Amino acid sequence: MMKTAFKVVLDTNVLLASEKSTSATSPTQELLARWKQEEFEGLYSEDILVD
Repeated sequence: MMKTAFKVVLDTNVLLASEKSTSATSPTQELLARWKQEEFEGLYSEDILVD
């Protein structure tokens, strides 16, 4: 795992909005993509990731 400079806590609504967004230029989509690319470390509760 790459060491990141930033640690963030994303609001649950941001995660939900990124999943529902149909726009490729959505800021929430960009945040999720950057998290997946490990540009920052997302701090979260496992409970919010359960389907």
